[in-house]
Amino acid sequence: MAKPKEKIIRKKVSPYPLEVLLTIDGKPLRGSILKLTTRGFFVDLHGQMLKINTQTAVSFQIPVLKIDVQANAKLIKFLDRVKAQAPERLAEMHFLGLSEEHKKNIARFCVAIRQEEV
Repeated sequence: MAKPKEKIIRKKVSPYPLEVLLTIDGKPLRGSILKLTTRGFFVDLHGQMLKINTQTAVSFQIPVLKIDVQANAKLIKFLDRVKAQAPERLAEMHFLGLSEEHKKNIARFCVAIRQEEV
């Protein structure tokens, strides 16, 4: 006799923002990743300003997969957008020498959340 199937409850969790720790000249700076790709990410630095071409060490965890990523990144440009209450400044960062394993894991994450750009 077959067992009745148990109903599986899956919680839909927003994949973003991801908490990130940037280390610049030995000083920690916290931010929130709003979009992640194998090339880089958009991060909200919560009002902190950096110079273009600033290189930094970054550390974050890919949700669901629970994979820690430590890499180097470079600030490419700032993007400003206006939200309901206040303007928001996002930093576009590109990875420098990201390992193939990290690229594959980030690509898996992007596919899992059905993000168009990997």
